[in-house]
Amino acid sequence: MPGPVDGALQVDGLIRAGLPVANFLIMLGIGMALTVPELAQVARRPKPLLVGLAGHYLLLPLIGFAFAFAFLFRHSYELAVGFVLIAACPSASSSNALTYLARGNLALAVTLTASSTLLTLLTIPLLTGAALQLFAGQSRPIPLPVAQMLGHLVLLVVVPLLAGMAARHLLPRFCRVAESWLNRIGLVLLLGLIAGIVVDQREVVLPWMGKLALATGGMCLAALCAGHLLGRLCGLERRDAVTIGLEVGVQNCLLAFLIAFNVLQSVTLGMPAAIYGVVMYVLAFAFVFASRRSIAARAAAGAEV
Repeated sequence: MPGPVDGALQVDGLIRAGLPVANFLIMLGIGMALTVPELAQVARRPKPLLVGLAGHYLLLPLIGFAFAFAFLFRHSYELAVGFVLIAACPSASSSNALTYLARGNLALAVTLTASSTLLTLLTIPLLTGAALQLFAGQSRPIPLPVAQMLGHLVLLVVVPLLAGMAARHLLPRFCRVAESWLNRIGLVLLLGLIAGIVVDQREVVLPWMGKLALATGGMCLAALCAGHLLGRLCGLERRDAVTIGLEVGVQNCLLAFLIAFNVLQSVTLGMPAAIYGVVMYVLAFAFVFASRRSIAARAAAGAEV
């Protein structure tokens, strides 16, 4: 299948070229808005972190398996496994920027992203291996690029975050102005990158979009809403529940691409992640807009959020 493979590799190259720049700027701006006491509060009050991890690694895999059964198993076991692979991956670092825009809990978002990335070393082999066994009757080892994943976490999350926090400490006046502009520029680059992928790779993406848009959109919407609802049912503040919704719903689809194409050697298996990676930003921005309106309205009314 040379056409889809070539297209997928071009998409991957485009993401590699643009996403790190956009992500670095976003995380730098988030670091300028984050304080050490806020991070320390996550450690002192671990309940939101534990609820978020439960949502990501108990609730989200159930949603992934449910959509694999409901939409895809009869058509292709590879598509079914692809949905479970999405659920097994960590949160995307862009979930932190979306949390910032949604007026969620930045410290909780950053901690959840880092924790989910480390736990992925266990969850991808376990969940994807279980899906292969269930849907295809296969038992295959799934090696992971551990050094690459940890390097990605350090370079694209930890380094700009610490740089932003240091800048806030040394140049507080400058950071108050620069913070919002860095996030705006980073998000514009991110949205432009997504649009560029769809336009440049329309011959590859659009046929799959027609087949998978409903299922991927449904899974993403279910994850966003279920994560938020879980937080509220556990008695968390609205800001924490919004954060958990975004951390559960916004997944690292690039990692899913790499595993599907390079490790499992299947273009079809990677297509759910490709389409999810486009659809999730549309739904995530709608979720952010709704959350901002809700939190602003409650704040104006003097309600506890």
